[in-house]
Amino acid sequence: MKFKYKVFNKDGQVIESVMDSSSKDDLIAKLQGEGNIIVSVDEAPSEFSSTWLERLTERITDKDVVMASKQLSTLIGGGIQALRSFRLMASESSSKALGKRFTIIADDVQSGIPIYKALARHPDVFNNFYISMVHAGEESGKLREVLEYLANYLERNYELIQKTKKALTYPVFVIFTFIVVMLVMSIFVLPKLAELLTQQGQTLPTYTQFIVDFSHFILSYWWMIVPAIVLLGYYFVTYIKTPN
Repeated sequence: MKFKYKVFNKDGQVIESVMDSSSKDDLIAKLQGEGNIIVSVDEAPSEFSSTWLERLTERITDKDVVMASKQLSTLIGGGIQALRSFRLMASESSSKALGKRFTIIADDVQSGIPIYKALARHPDVFNNFYISMVHAGEESGKLREVLEYLANYLERNYELIQKTKKALTYPVFVIFTFIVVMLVMSIFVLPKLAELLTQQGQTLPTYTQFIVDFSHFILSYWWMIVPAIVLLGYYFVTYIKTPN
């Protein structure tokens, strides 16, 4: 099993690395035996690697996790051992990416790692709530019931999210159309109208003048505005993915 550790060595330097060990306690004993001061030792995430194209085309959706939980519950409830169930899920899963994960999970379980810890090495697929519930089910001997509960719970959440998305589709479309129309009016229509009124010697109202100035600004500095919007969008998406 691989562990990610952070220590202070004899020279007071911070060392962060990943090391194989049979258990967390053995690794701690080894690091302390070398004169290091332990800061943290945690199980390393699964070494699941894929190309950018595979990550784009083989995404694991919430629906995939719901279906997998139902199938696992049925297999384990039918008396099939957990390891055999994970092997079957790896070969029969409708999601190719999820099937690869189940292969890794099955290998971890076969090596003696508890099921919840094997799942915890895939945090992008199984969240903390899922892992905690599996841990409780594994300890109490009610793994099938827990998986069935998780499947029903995730299915209800999935259906609620889909209904919410459908309900928001029309408002989002209206807002998007409004923004497009306003941009077209501000950039192409209002400047010409303002120029026509100015040639006739008429003074533009304050709000109209503001919109005209705004359209001039967009036309003059669009090459700065577009990258700024993309950059802000990137930082916003990155921020909402952080734990804080």
